[in-house]
Amino acid sequence: MIIKTLTKSYLQQHLNEILNIDHIRMGKVENWTSRNFILDLPLKFQLSLTSISDKQVIGYIIASKKEKTCHIHRIAVSAQYSDQGIGSKMISVLGNKAKSKNLKKLSVEALKKDNLKRFYLKNGFQPLNKKDQKVYSIQKDPKIRDLFLEKYSVFMKDL
Repeated sequence: MIIKTLTKSYLQQHLNEILNIDHIRMGKVENWTSRNFILDLPLKFQLSLTSISDKQVIGYIIASKKEKTCHIHRIAVSAQYSDQGIGSKMISVLGNKAKSKNLKKLSVEALKKDNLKRFYLKNGFQPLNKKDQKVYSIQKDPKIRDLFLEKYSVFMKDL
């Protein structure tokens, strides 16, 4: 298994594989389309990662720069490769990439009832208090942000 940068061209070549993993692993939470994956964000195609085994995509992290933070928008590993530490390895690689870009933290928003909360805690993320969640939420419109934070929690990890 190798972990490498998910460039825009690699994403476009392997979009169907990534969408398949996403729909199986994340579709019930929030359905992403190809437009979500291809959307250009600051440093997205320098920070995002893919895991590959036998020339097949088995996982990915979609991340971008948000101020001095590397924000994780999406992370998933194929069901047949789950519980093998691949997600944790990708988080570690992402942390190193973010540091090399002079980013100080990793952030992620997760559903409050989501099983991924344990994964983030295991990987050194800490939940933020309500006041800080409003500052770090990717939702800037106050009404949308408040509705969003009723369902989601923001987690942060220092690098």
